[in-house]
Amino acid sequence: MKLFFIILMMLFMSQLSAQEGQFFTWDIDSIFDEPEQESQDEEVSFDTAMITTTIRNLITRQGIGLDTSFSFLTGVAPGWWGTPWFPPEEDEHGYYLHRYFRFYGAVALNAQISEVLRVRATVGFEIPFWGFGIGDFFFDYNFYDRVFLRAGRYGLGWGISPNFGFTNLLARVPRDGYSGDSYILKADIPLGIGGFQLLTLTRVNLFFQAPLPRMMDFGFGAKYNWAMAGYNLDLAVFYQEGMAMRGSLSVQTSIWNTDIYSEGLIAIDPDEPSNISGAANIGFGRSFFQGRLSVNGELFYNAEQDTYFYHPETEIREAGKSPFIEGFNIALNMSAKIMDLFDTHFFANVRYAPEQNSLLVIPGISLSPFSHIGMSVAVPIVLGNRDGYYYRYTALVDDVGKPLPFAIIFGLSVSGSSHVARYY
Repeated sequence: MKLFFIILMMLFMSQLSAQEGQFFTWDIDSIFDEPEQESQDEEVSFDTAMITTTIRNLITRQGIGLDTSFSFLTGVAPGWWGTPWFPPEEDEHGYYLHRYFRFYGAVALNAQISEVLRVRATVGFEIPFWGFGIGDFFFDYNFYDRVFLRAGRYGLGWGISPNFGFTNLLARVPRDGYSGDSYILKADIPLGIGGFQLLTLTRVNLFFQAPLPRMMDFGFGAKYNWAMAGYNLDLAVFYQEGMAMRGSLSVQTSIWNTDIYSEGLIAIDPDEPSNISGAANIGFGRSFFQGRLSVNGELFYNAEQDTYFYHPETEIREAGKSPFIEGFNIALNMSAKIMDLFDTHFFANVRYAPEQNSLLVIPGISLSPFSHIGMSVAVPIVLGNRDGYYYRYTALVDDVGKPLPFAIIFGLSVSGSSHVARYY
């Protein structure tokens, strides 16, 4: 079933984190660090106007670029209706075998029409179950280097948390509303090292025979980013009819080579303003041994109830809407590069909801024996209450939707991309 893809996605995200080597440690301010001078007597001067002009000309020069990419993913996942270390109930004998195969290809066209207008369009196809779809399709427009406009179909995310994403207000969807890919009109207005972002968003599928969106199908949001020495702050608000009005605050800093982040959310029911709820978290990320070991942990409490979020389609799972986890939650992630040979990584992901007595543990290993080829093995295990969140929404399920709380996933992927361009 499709929840099999969620487990695989967590596996590949862990591999991606391992390749990056650390969590939240890239410092944009380092771009502007001055190079060391060979001699104090030498004076190095820069014509900043000339450099700015040169960079702008390179970025905005007219031309056409073509990106092609493909991915092949296959795997098997035997799953059991009961964990091996507990006596099975009557209906828990035996196992169910998942089989997965997918080939996906995409072509993206980038056209820099002028210094102020750029267009991007992506189309893709997949087998089996032949499907043809439209990916990103948008245009960028630059108003005098003061306002940067983007409109069309594309994805956009807010917030910091890599585990729960509750401050990604743009992913929230009404319980009974549309929950497709997003169509966004946004304007970015730089201000110092940061700035404002204003947008409107709808998830009505405009590519097919869907009704034109009504006002209630649009969400409206704004975000302010303030970057300071050692701190990064985001303040955001978003509202769509059928949901609460939500505001969020995200703060990120670094202490003793450890990245610390904390976020808060407040939700107000516009029909009953006294009905106020919220959520908050605190987390950290740190790398050890020159990036060979990365650790991320997070504590999260969610007082909102009966809320939903949208997860977009990826190569390993289909798009959909899921309920948001409630109560107190703990997340712990670890990724370790255990061998340079074949770029071999061990990873472990843990999610625990104490109030629901629900636990998800995913240990695994991934490696890349040859260029463009990745292999992985993961063992997702769900323990605790059978009515708990992780048993119901992240355990593997069989064809009739019955959870498989213990499984062994074997995956193989082949992927690659290429780029050609012609500039005038």
